[in-house]
Amino acid sequence: LLTFGMLVGTMLLSSLSANAWTFDFETLTGGPESIKEYEGKYSPVSTPSAFGTDGTIYQTGLYDDMVVIGDFILENIATSAYIAAIDPTTQTAKWAIGLRGASHITQILADDSYVYVAGTYADDVIFGSNDDNEQTIHGTELSHDYANTFVAKYTTAGVLVSVLPIIPVLADAETYEDKDLSVTPTALALRAGKLYLSFSYKGGYKVGTHTINGTVQSTQSKTTCIWLVVLAIPTDNFTN
Repeated sequence: LLTFGMLVGTMLLSSLSANAWTFDFETLTGGPESIKEYEGKYSPVSTPSAFGTDGTIYQTGLYDDMVVIGDFILENIATSAYIAAIDPTTQTAKWAIGLRGASHITQILADDSYVYVAGTYADDVIFGSNDDNEQTIHGTELSHDYANTFVAKYTTAGVLVSVLPIIPVLADAETYEDKDLSVTPTALALRAGKLYLSFSYKGGYKVGTHTINGTVQSTQSKTTCIWLVVLAIPTDNFTN
């Protein structure tokens, strides 16, 4: 016997199920044999998402083979990151762009006009743009893996506005044998015309013309001091 509360709950669950939908991503491979050989490898991996004020879903992720997102085909370089704008009404992709190179988006924000992403990267990364004005940023040899950080600004139409790399540095790199330096973003916030990025770093960091030299605790034990910082970035020009 259903109570009134149980009945309302059942109706609500049925309504939510009726309005639920999924968006499928596809990958391009060499056919069934290729899929079998690389099972689980060539598939996009979801990372953070954000909602625009108009309801658009901005989804990010990783991919290590060419990926199809709606009508858009993205090519990769190593394990690359992507940003896709999904229309929740039509359940189709408005646009999709790739960050071609070893990259990983860890934070994303959206407002009326722009989409902001932050993340890490290893080497050179090409930031795609819907106006074909791509931009390449470079990592540093003083780091390993995903040890450099970036903040990028896109319009809600997928046009790249600017990219700000934040890379690890060391005052006297020649005396530091391990080179285990990194800059790792931890949070991203938007308020009153400024983008606030918090990140941790080992060694030191450089952003624009601003350089902070950290302290290496011990090269013999292969450890460094870990520092935390919050960087305020004006959203209009991305300078610190």
